[in-house]
Amino acid sequence: MPERLMEGVCEPVQLEPFVHQVGGHASMMQFDETTICKPLIPREHHFYQMVPAEMKRFMPEYRGVIEVSFQEDSDGYVTLVAHPPDCDKKPAQSAESDCCTSQDSRDSTSVDSVQLDSEQEVAHITSRTKQQQQWFRLHRTGSVEIVDKEISDVLDTSKETNSALVKGHNPWSLHCHKEQLSRMWRKSQTAGPDKFILLENLASHFELPCILDLKMGTRQHGDDASEEKRVRQMRKCKETTSAAIGVRICGMQVYQCNTGHFVCHNKYYGRRLDANSVKETLCHFLQNGYRLRVELIDPIIEQLQALYNTLSKLITFRFYSSSLLIMYDGADWNKNLQQNGDMADMTTAQSRQLDDDDDGNGDLSLDTGLCHSELMHRVDNKNDSMCGPLVRMIDFAHATHHGFRGDRTEHSGPDHGYLFGLENLIKMFHELKSEQLQRQ
Repeated sequence: MPERLMEGVCEPVQLEPFVHQVGGHASMMQFDETTICKPLIPREHHFYQMVPAEMKRFMPEYRGVIEVSFQEDSDGYVTLVAHPPDCDKKPAQSAESDCCTSQDSRDSTSVDSVQLDSEQEVAHITSRTKQQQQWFRLHRTGSVEIVDKEISDVLDTSKETNSALVKGHNPWSLHCHKEQLSRMWRKSQTAGPDKFILLENLASHFELPCILDLKMGTRQHGDDASEEKRVRQMRKCKETTSAAIGVRICGMQVYQCNTGHFVCHNKYYGRRLDANSVKETLCHFLQNGYRLRVELIDPIIEQLQALYNTLSKLITFRFYSSSLLIMYDGADWNKNLQQNGDMADMTTAQSRQLDDDDDGNGDLSLDTGLCHSELMHRVDNKNDSMCGPLVRMIDFAHATHHGFRGDRTEHSGPDHGYLFGLENLIKMFHELKSEQLQRQ
């Protein structure tokens, strides 16, 4: 994918919430099927532009910058639209917005005061389709409204319970998007368009993305943090698993084949864990409702070890408040095929596909009958297994290294706090594998 994704394009692109956001506070938006965007933070933007070549394999691909503004329809409802930053544009009013009709207005529910702070949700999140309805609408008065009644019920209920059923979105994504719309609308009254950076949508590599968001390192505040923030972040690290093992769980979703639902945890869940329960959560992350996906452990360990080897050589680099994503496909192909009695046919079909389609453009589809009515999976190349996990670093707003944007504080050696977290992650995954083998 070329870095300048919108080069030569001046037509506005309507942005939608990224449905698989499991952590963070700024809402991730979906630009297209393979690209997401997030608010541009100058330090992070600079890091993506200047990242060492050896780190790129462990990061989402950087794809450029867009400007995001509001577009209003005749009923006074506004949507987020993206433009290339050098495009001469004037957001036009549209009276034919697909999701902003008077009838929708009567059916929507205001959620200005809704807070989502529960520790656990169970979400029925289906694969994203190309044409997806809008769940939130923003009126020019600043009121954020929910169009979908099921989601409205979930957010109303979440104030009193720790669980909910949501169709289409991770609950944390809903929370972040609602807050982001409100912030951006208030800012837009006195300032111009916001800039967002475009990044590879890592979830697009999977049919049913299972995602673990880990805050890495023993320190979270940047060198430029205020004294108040330093104290607050140091206390948070001390009171959570960050100080003890260099890892804190900030969000998770894992697909359960036996129910057809994602089990979701947010950052509040992660803050109350101790070291032992972090390991238990790693086990839950690999549990699909029928079995532990033990075949994923070795590939995850290999990538974590490769990342460790790379970061240990990056002298003066610090990745304060950076996160690590571990992702895999919740479509448990082996289990599904055994359930349907198609293992032999699948093995033959996969072998034929890989042998005959060297350029990696072939499609492989199966009717699993268990996790999804029809799962489509693209085989990229012979080395890309159907459920191959990914390990990627994200969030570099507080990263630094020698010569970075004139930073005055220079550190020596590699980021030992981050490496400490990786060591413990690798150790815990090894222990999970050993314990599983002992049970067999």
